[in-house]
Amino acid sequence: SCVSKNFGKTCIPPTPTPIGSVCTVCGADINKDKVVNIQDTAVINSCLNKPLTGKCTNADVDKNGKIDIIDLNCAFKNYLKRC
Repeated sequence: SCVSKNFGKTCIPPTPTPIGSVCTVCGADINKDKVVNIQDTAVINSCLNKPLTGKCTNADVDKNGKIDIIDLNCAFKNYLKRC
């Protein structure tokens, strides 16, 4: 929005709305066995801060391009839930 001020206009760009991370039960089911369990949390934990390759390919639960604590928290949040 712009505000008239002292013979001119001052414009402030809108603040972008942050996009929340995507945390779903099916996304946290890393091994695709239809339930989020210790196997899934173990994979995410072993893949923290590692590249999205091999066994770590599906460990980026929120699909932000990195495997971090947010992915592990998502798995814990959905622990023992069925996909």
